[in-house]
Amino acid sequence: MNLPIDGAGTGRSLGACMGRWMGCMALVLLAMGAEVQAQSNQKLLSILEGRNQHRKFLTLVTNAGLTALLDGPGPFTIFAPTDAAYGNLPTVNGSDDATTYAISNRVAALFGSSDSNSVRREVLYHVASGNLTAAALGGLLKVTMNEGGTVNVTKPGGNLRVNHAGVSQSDIVASNGRIHI
Repeated sequence: MNLPIDGAGTGRSLGACMGRWMGCMALVLLAMGAEVQAQSNQKLLSILEGRNQHRKFLTLVTNAGLTALLDGPGPFTIFAPTDAAYGNLPTVNGSDDATTYAISNRVAALFGSSDSNSVRREVLYHVASGNLTAAALGGLLKVTMNEGGTVNVTKPGGNLRVNHAGVSQSDIVASNGRIHI
């Protein structure tokens, strides 16, 4: 049955218009799926390299000798700090928070360090084994990291937090795992 969609009798039917609309929507969804699939065909480090906001973390990965591991089959979940996050660590004496001050000095020292074990521990503190989605993380209280320690995971107000750091983007899919920033 052809129902006219306008009163002018143009001959266009609701069925024909809906068919064209559905075809257009299918193309849009297919294109969106292709973009997600293209990203998921990339490995973790390739995705981070393409984002241009993780250069300091990637420098530590290289200095630690972990490039081959993180380019391997995994799966791994990386909680990737941005360059800005490293820049926000206080690096001067007089901090009210002695723990934060100690961590920031330790991290700052890693960039010039020849102690590959310390650098390796720092990188692996941001890596967990498995493909941990934001939904799965929201149901956990602690996650064991590959350096041996644990991080606290909370989801106050629906916003994922790892220790005291907010996750601004989650579930970036790679062929060998997942990234949360």
